Amino acid sequence: MKPKTCTLEELLQSVNTFTEDDREVAVIVAHLVNSGKVRLRGNFAGVKIRLSPPRSASL
Repeated sequence: MKPKTCTLEELLQSVNTFTEDDREVAVIVAHLVNSGKVRLRGNFAGVKIRLSPPRSASL
């Protein structure tokens, strides 16, 4: 199956139609890009997305 190609903005908008949770959007987008299921074009072509662990609220 050929990977879908889109811009990061298009991918974010598409995933955001399924959830309003920003963390969930970030995790899904990172998975799609890093797994090769989606290829980004434009400024972010060829990048891998690295997620940071959540910050502790007790700072």
